[in-house]
Amino acid sequence: MMNPLTPEQRRAVTVFEDSYHQALTSAIRLADLSMDHITVCDSRVFIRGKVCRKNLPHELHWVWHQSKSKETVITRFGEIILTKLSPRKLAGVEQCPSYKLWICEILNSVTPLFFIWCEKGKPDIFSPPPMIKPKRTSPRREGKADGGGRVKGVKVLVEEGRREREREREAGRI
Repeated sequence: MMNPLTPEQRRAVTVFEDSYHQALTSAIRLADLSMDHITVCDSRVFIRGKVCRKNLPHELHWVWHQSKSKETVITRFGEIILTKLSPRKLAGVEQCPSYKLWICEILNSVTPLFFIWCEKGKPDIFSPPPMIKPKRTSPRREGKADGGGRVKGVKVLVEEGRREREREREAGRI
């Protein structure tokens, strides 16, 4: 039994089915695939040859990452294996682009045939890619400014309050 598809998976299957009529006339060889084919938003391309995340074009500072398991889906045109890919930055890199690719492996084809849809990408080939916002590596500093304009952290403020209460206790004010 197949798992029910998520809304985004259903959307990818619909795009595949709407594009299928151009499969035989517009398919390109895997060797001819470029970044521009797969990184412009709503680009759709059929590929002759075995496509996997490792042989897709990418920049040097990131690689394609499969975040969820592959899903076998029955479409109007036969079975496909649906895979979602997104960029993952390599160690030591601050940011990577925010793309979302859908790969459909067409199982009823005589030779390997794949469909790629860029759901999230650049507006056109000349635009910079959308970027994933970097995650904060240090906790947000909270506190108040000291006399020199520097922000004191919460731990420092708590410790100063504790010391002041001890001094007041010793002086007999509390």
